[in-house]
Amino acid sequence: MTPVRFLDTNILVRHIAGDDVVQSPQSTALMERIAVRQFQGLVSMTVLFETVHVLSSIYQLDRISISEALLAVVGTPGVVLLECEEAHFENTVSLFMSIPRLSFADCYHAVLALAYCSGEFFTFDKEFRRVPGITRLEPGSERLSP
Repeated sequence: MTPVRFLDTNILVRHIAGDDVVQSPQSTALMERIAVRQFQGLVSMTVLFETVHVLSSIYQLDRISISEALLAVVGTPGVVLLECEEAHFENTVSLFMSIPRLSFADCYHAVLALAYCSGEFFTFDKEFRRVPGITRLEPGSERLSP
């Protein structure tokens, strides 16, 4: 059985950004070991959220560059996205690329609302009106049946 090891945000950031003379090559070498299945690298959506935050706020990468990098990382043979989250990853990235005013976390929340709540979403954030299939609800403005 192939060992599974969790990958932290800093590994992904160093691999994608290539900004550190020591840690970036080490992170890329680690990703190469995962690609040849020496072990599996487990990634959670929260690690991806943090990675997006760092790449956009500190490195000033645009959404397309970030999305392409995330797709490449998650598409690496041997990288495993937590099972309950895997089905939602591509839809989250797609929304992230298409609706610039929504954060990566908000895109994920919209995808979850579509998957599990028939698109009904309680929020004060008006940007969710832009998401196809989302019914934006504000507390106090709807009547819930018992």
